[in-house]
Amino acid sequence: MKHIKRKFLSEISKSEFEKLSEGKNVTSIPRGEKTPPLNPKFAKNHIGHLATESGILIQSFPIKVDGKLLMIPEPDPTLIYFSSAQNNYRLSKQYRVELLPKIDVQSDISEEIIHDFYNYFSSTCGSVIFLFTSLESFMNSLIKDDYFYRKEQNNRTEIYNKKQIEQHISFDEKIKKVIPQLTGIDFLGSHPIVKQNIDNLKEFRDSIIHTKSNKDEFTYDHIVKKSFNFDYDKAIEMVAKYMNGYKSNYILECPCNADF
Repeated sequence: MKHIKRKFLSEISKSEFEKLSEGKNVTSIPRGEKTPPLNPKFAKNHIGHLATESGILIQSFPIKVDGKLLMIPEPDPTLIYFSSAQNNYRLSKQYRVELLPKIDVQSDISEEIIHDFYNYFSSTCGSVIFLFTSLESFMNSLIKDDYFYRKEQNNRTEIYNKKQIEQHISFDEKIKKVIPQLTGIDFLGSHPIVKQNIDNLKEFRDSIIHTKSNKDEFTYDHIVKKSFNFDYDKAIEMVAKYMNGYKSNYILECPCNADF
């Protein structure tokens, strides 16, 4: 799929901001070279909004960087991880094209193969890791602050709050039980193709994160073979479909004509 539409966590229109700020003490600071630096004594929990040229206001928070106070727009990590997965996949396709002719028996081998292979394999691993991380981030974002997960055991019932779910419940249990219980939607149960591709993604991701060596003739050939045969396009498409199944129009293809 095409690269996604990039968004921050909280974007509102000018009219929405005016309604939100009614009755509140709001300070407007014009941007420009002559604008004095922000006061370092700004409260740590001060909520700011950066106004764009198109009239969108992005919720931001203060942070001191290199001794200077700045307002940083709050990101949506899930979308950034997903976008990073797409970027790494795009690079891996480019590096694959450069690598394959150099390992063909009909060509002369050169020292360039070292750099080409490092570029190819690191970008494929990056794509898989970022895509899986975006999925984990998305599921955690669905868990409400006041939600409690009930886990029925043979001799007891365990109850987990949001923080405990995020830290102590496995990915498999979270996606198969927690999210369906929380939302009332068992998306994987009704979409077996999505489930199969997410299972494949997790298997590949685990083989990278928890890299294990073989005792056979080759030590790490299983990971490399997987990198050449894995269906990245389908994995990206199915993860997007899963997310949109719980948040309508969350993952959207960008309407621009740029290819990046």
